[in-house]
Amino acid sequence: MNRGVQSGGRRSIADGMPGAAHRQVMATRPSPWNLGGLSVRELARRVWNEIDDKGWEVRGIVHSHTHTEAYPSETDVRQAFLPDAWYVLVSLMDREQPMIRGFSIREGDVLEREVMIR
Repeated sequence: MNRGVQSGGRRSIADGMPGAAHRQVMATRPSPWNLGGLSVRELARRVWNEIDDKGWEVRGIVHSHTHTEAYPSETDVRQAFLPDAWYVLVSLMDREQPMIRGFSIREGDVLEREVMIR
């Protein structure tokens, strides 16, 4: 499973668009059973420490659903702790045509956002 955190300042280094992400921090583990000696908590701690150390702002969190649709699960909604971030979900149910959808999640309310890939 892959989880990523999109972080950025006020302007993107890549294209100058206000609010655009310019860095992706990946927290990848080989499988749920083999974390390469690291716990999920340790991987998360390392990612958040890097973000804090560099003074970045988190713009979005990306993760995949391997067997369900690209929609926030009850766990996703319960664990959503950044009200201004986008939660981008990638469904791999159909590996030939993965589905990508974005959401904002505030106080348990889920609102779909338009995702554009350029």
